[in-house]
Amino acid sequence: MWRHGPFLPGMLGAIGWLRPDIMLSINTYLMHTYFCYLAKKLFGIPWVISPTSHLTQEWYISALNIRMLNAADHIVASTEFERKFIAERISDPAKVSVIGHGLEPEKFLAKDGKAYRKGLGIGAEPVVFFVGRRDLRKGVATVLKAMDRVWDSCPQAKLILAGNNYYDNEPVIQGVKDRISPAKRANLIEIRNFSDDEKYEIFNAGDIFVMPSCIDSFGFVYLEAWICGKPVIACRNTAQETFMEEGKDCLLVDYDNPRQLSTMIIQLIENKELQKRLGENGKAKVLKQYTWDKIVKSYHELYQKILVSKKKV
Repeated sequence: MWRHGPFLPGMLGAIGWLRPDIMLSINTYLMHTYFCYLAKKLFGIPWVISPTSHLTQEWYISALNIRMLNAADHIVASTEFERKFIAERISDPAKVSVIGHGLEPEKFLAKDGKAYRKGLGIGAEPVVFFVGRRDLRKGVATVLKAMDRVWDSCPQAKLILAGNNYYDNEPVIQGVKDRISPAKRANLIEIRNFSDDEKYEIFNAGDIFVMPSCIDSFGFVYLEAWICGKPVIACRNTAQETFMEEGKDCLLVDYDNPRQLSTMIIQLIENKELQKRLGENGKAKVLKQYTWDKIVKSYHELYQKILVSKKKV
C-alpha cells in the first residue's frame, strides 16, 4: 500500500483536528484509505468506504484490505457483482450496499463530434473506439486483434485508441500492431494525453464503443458512451454484466476472444438500427439512474442513516 500513494503524512492529524461527522474514502488500493482506517480506530469517526475493487488484483483479497473493510461502518459497492464479492469476505455482509457512479450529461450533450471527426480526417466511415488506459486487462490488445479481422470485411472502418500507456504493457501492444498490415494500420488513430473537453468530443465522434475489460469494478466509460447514444461492447462474467442488459443496451463478449469480438463489431457496423437501439436504451438508463444528482442523493440518504444510528447507540 505504501508504494501506491498518495503519501499524506499530515492527513491523520488533519482528520483528528477537523473531527468530521463522517468520512468517505474511495479506492482501498490507495494510501489515503489507510489514514481513514487509522482515524476510525483512534477517533471513532463514522467511516464509509467505496472500494472500487478491481477484482482480478490480489490486493482486494489481502488481509489488510479485509481488515479495513471490516472496520468501516458501511461499504458502498459500485455494482451487485462487487457487493457479492465483498459480502462473501467480511464479517457483516449486511453493511454492504450498491450505489453506482454518475456523470454530468450536459458536458457530453454540449458536443456533437462532427468537427472532431473532420479534424481527424474521418468522414462517414464507421468509427470503433476505445477510451481507457492501455492496460492489457482492459482488452486493448483484443480490440486490435479483432479489428485486424474487421478490416478484412470493412476496410474503411476506423479505430480510435484513446488512452495513455500503462506500465510495461506497451511492448505487447506494439507487437500486436506490428502483426497488422500497414494498409490496415493506416485506419488506426491513437490519442494520448487528452483533456476532459477532448474526451467529450471523442465519445461523440465515435460510433461503436468497445472495452472488453475483465478488471473494472464499474466502468465510467460505458456511461460516457451511453450518454452520447453509442452502443457498447463489454465483457461477459464481469461487474458490467450486473448493470448492463445484453441485447437491450449492450453486447457482451467473452474475455480475450478477438474472433467473437470482431463478429459483434461487424454486426453493429452492418446494422445501424441495432446501433441506434442499444445506444438510445443506454442513454435512457444513464438519465434515469446514473446522473450525479441521483448518486449524491443516495449518498446523502446513507450518511443520514448512519449518523442517526450512531446517535441511538
